[in-house]
Amino acid sequence: ALRRTGPGQEPLDAPAPERFVFAGWSYRPRQCELIAPSGAEVELTGGEHELLLTLLRNPQRVIGRERLLELSRSRLAHASDRSIDVLISRLRRKMGDGDSSRPMIRTVRGVGYMLAVDIEAL
Repeated sequence: ALRRTGPGQEPLDAPAPERFVFAGWSYRPRQCELIAPSGAEVELTGGEHELLLTLLRNPQRVIGRERLLELSRSRLAHASDRSIDVLISRLRRKMGDGDSSRPMIRTVRGVGYMLAVDIEAL
């Protein structure tokens, strides 16, 4: 696994920093606290928290649905399991991502999803 990780990249399951800042949003993983650009706190479920954290740890990287489920839920996905799509949809709705012409969470058809914004890990 270490050989597959290129220089300057963290492994997919690396510990999270104190705070992530992206596209005006702020996320503190230890507190499960997502703050909107307006300053309002957005409540997340446990699954949404794990999914967002996984995407934030792997910015600009396409991750397949099954792998996202494994990383965010610590379980293996089944071919018919669409729960990751539901979680992505909920995150997009809560983050107002569906209204944008350039979504933060981008679908890569036939492959998976990626967080398509620059992220600063503090």
